[in-house]
Amino acid sequence: MPNAILRAGPFATSSDSFVNEPLVANSSTLPVNCANDPTSPTWPWQYLLTTRVSATNHTGWEDTPGGESPETSSSLNTTNTYETTTGNFSKNASVNTNLEASSSVSLFFYYQAVEDFQITITYNGTVTSGSSSQIVVSGIDSSTTGSLSGEQSITLQKSVVPKFFSVSMTSTTVGGYPYADYPTVFGQNKTVSATLGISF
Repeated sequence: MPNAILRAGPFATSSDSFVNEPLVANSSTLPVNCANDPTSPTWPWQYLLTTRVSATNHTGWEDTPGGESPETSSSLNTTNTYETTTGNFSKNASVNTNLEASSSVSLFFYYQAVEDFQITITYNGTVTSGSSSQIVVSGIDSSTTGSLSGEQSITLQKSVVPKFFSVSMTSTTVGGYPYADYPTVFGQNKTVSATLGISF
């Protein structure tokens, strides 16, 4: 850092700036980073990675179209891990299925900085096989075309006390069973993928 700063962390919560790493990764306790410098051996640059992958099966169907929603059965796989980086990185979540599906990647951390600084959010999402889709990068970009990629530089404001930051990306099928009286989605698999990263 360009000037002296009281080192918080190594983790923090919304109410405590000096917390040790918990035994189980969670979104309430996050690592505290030094601005956009991932190179320090004494102050490693860390973040909480959360991935979610879900698939929804329609288990009950109407004999004739009536506008009612069919019964559903869903599975959800969520992971939370603390990750350490020494440079640019990206993380992916994806699923291949013939069901309605969603994949998401989220990054969380606190930071301290005596000057404003920038990071660049990189993203790439796809929904294949011509399925209706929605792909969203929180507060940055969105698409309904089945693919979305790009990058966005973000300025983070200086803060001596730990300041929270998060970004997420979600790729999902939309109306795979078009309101859906018939199981027309079965028979063609699709890949639903979200890749989200940070460049320094």
